[in-house]
Amino acid sequence: MKKTSVALAELMSPTVCTYLVALMTSVIFAPLGATELTIRAYDSAPLAKKSEYRGYVTGVASAFGWVNAHNENRGLPALFCAPDQSRLSSKFYQNLIEEEIAAAKADPDLTVYEQRTVSHSILIGLKRRFPCPYFRAVNATY
Repeated sequence: MKKTSVALAELMSPTVCTYLVALMTSVIFAPLGATELTIRAYDSAPLAKKSEYRGYVTGVASAFGWVNAHNENRGLPALFCAPDQSRLSSKFYQNLIEEEIAAAKADPDLTVYEQRTVSHSILIGLKRRFPCPYFRAVNATY
């Protein structure tokens, strides 16, 4: 009996849970396409499709929050340093991705708009909005 409970505890470690969330997200949203969703595809999607994408955006952003919690528990650096992650809502994430799309469109190169993924844009937006003290100190760019 003890071996089973130890194995179950190991199975439910934060690392495994993070991988499970990523796996479930990829399975649920596999019909969205074989490749990861780009910000161009998100931006040019019809309104009905965008409602599907909103769930994807919230799921990806929530996963980054779980990674932050995992890192905190392990003494690892945070991806971003939001003052209170419980206040980050679906609406917040939608505004964040829209700001990242606007920034990418404003770049004369347009490579970012054409190729950057939504998940990467969310992470960049969270890092810009909530930089950790170390990143402020070295004035890092994303």
